[in-house]
Amino acid sequence: MNTFEPEWILRLIAAMLAGIAIGYERHVRAKDAGIKTHAVLATAAALLMIVSQYAFVDAPKVDASRVAAQVVSGVGFLGAGVIFVRNEMLKGLTTAAGIFATAAIGMTVGAGMYLLGAAATILVVGIQIAFDHPAFTSNRIHINLLIRMDEQGDTDTVIDCLHAHDWHNAALNISAGSDGYIITTSTYTSKKSNPYDLLRAINALPHIISAEFN
Repeated sequence: MNTFEPEWILRLIAAMLAGIAIGYERHVRAKDAGIKTHAVLATAAALLMIVSQYAFVDAPKVDASRVAAQVVSGVGFLGAGVIFVRNEMLKGLTTAAGIFATAAIGMTVGAGMYLLGAAATILVVGIQIAFDHPAFTSNRIHINLLIRMDEQGDTDTVIDCLHAHDWHNAALNISAGSDGYIITTSTYTSKKSNPYDLLRAINALPHIISAEFN
């Protein structure tokens, strides 16, 4: 029979506070997973970690680490649920990574490693705040392009043209049209580039029917 330890409650509360701290940063930036999601996740992860440590002390042949391992697998599915495509742009990767980190922090606190969990919380929140600063994001230019190419064209030439002008694909879709290929792309650059220069360069490629902003 396992005896109750008051410290277990302290671990749950500490994990919940860590989840609230991470979730609050996501909440103020209007992300899909906010305070409640992160707080509940961290608390649940801590609970499962406590269970994996102490619920099987009467069964020495049981590998208690299996419970903790299943938390990692389950969180992977939860994180995938917040990743989606909007306007041909992949969204939610940072939130998904934050969810994974929150679960890890919850497990850490659940194992009784309070200082390590607190340090990880500060680091995760600090990273999300620091790299969302305009110094890292405001100099990035995004454009959407709609390109039509005839049947003799090679779509790789368009991609090579983008890269040659220091533009990078955030999303790319190629489909067959009635008179050739239709390419839709969401592309970005961090350099001081004129999008119209890129548009003129693409229109100058062989077999291009038209290229325009979408």
